Amino acid sequence: ALMKYFAMLMVLAHWLANLWALTLTLVDSGTTDRWIDSFTERELELNVMELTEKTPWKLYLTSLYFTIYTITSVGYGDIGPKNYLETCVAIFMIIISGISWAILL
Repeated sequence: ALMKYFAMLMVLAHWLANLWALTLTLVDSGTTDRWIDSFTERELELNVMELTEKTPWKLYLTSLYFTIYTITSVGYGDIGPKNYLETCVAIFMIIISGISWAILL
């Protein structure tokens, strides 16, 4: 039963990570701040060749990181919503996380 719940959480985390990454395509990069912008600034300062925003596997891992710490309620604060759409998606993710924990427990 424990493996079943773990698998359900990983599938949920995958879906929510993809939803979080999708917010980048729904908001214009020049009109408002986005959650990825702070990563891009830091990577440009460090002369990173492959930016997280332009590299699919880095973008997925970063989105999955945010999703996992949202689901587990750790909330480090290094990634967070920067505009209304991202805030709405984050609220949705928190509600889904709460419901999933209520079902699991």
